[in-house]
Amino acid sequence: KAQINPHFLYNTLNNIYTLCINGHPEAAETVMKLSHIMRYITDEADTDYVPLQGEIQCIDNFIELQRLRLSKKTQLHYQVSGDPAGHHISPLILMTFIENVFKYGISNHHATTIHINLEIREDKLIFHTRNNQFHMHKAQNRNGLGISNTKKRLDLLYSGKHQLSIMNKNDLFTVDLILFTQG
Repeated sequence: KAQINPHFLYNTLNNIYTLCINGHPEAAETVMKLSHIMRYITDEADTDYVPLQGEIQCIDNFIELQRLRLSKKTQLHYQVSGDPAGHHISPLILMTFIENVFKYGISNHHATTIHINLEIREDKLIFHTRNNQFHMHKAQNRNGLGISNTKKRLDLLYSGKHQLSIMNKNDLFTVDLILFTQG
């Protein structure tokens, strides 16, 4: 379950190092966000389901750490709507898709927009990501181990209770996932 890319850890530590060297006031808070993510991955993500609020907190921290590496050419639209109280989710089930957005959807040379949305309804979670895909990343296999393993986990833990659509068209990579819940 804990497949967060090791490069994320290295890049985040390098970014934190730069914040520390420059005396940035958010350096300590950034260390805490990384600590919360690592604790969640090692301690909380050991079960089949966790409270949705904890998963959202991990995602929030991950996205905030990713913002450190975004240039002014990248726009990030991240939104969570609805009430997570009472909902549960398989831990890190969304993280593979979120990690891929940042891995494949960022360019230092071109303007790009990243969309990550999670809508919480009484009976389902609606998750959506969309990002540009740059030619330098097209040669890489977007259906790698992370997505393959996530599909297997969805089939195992949400058998008959999910819909997944992954599209790669016109330089846009889009993921739409619906998880049907009972709260």
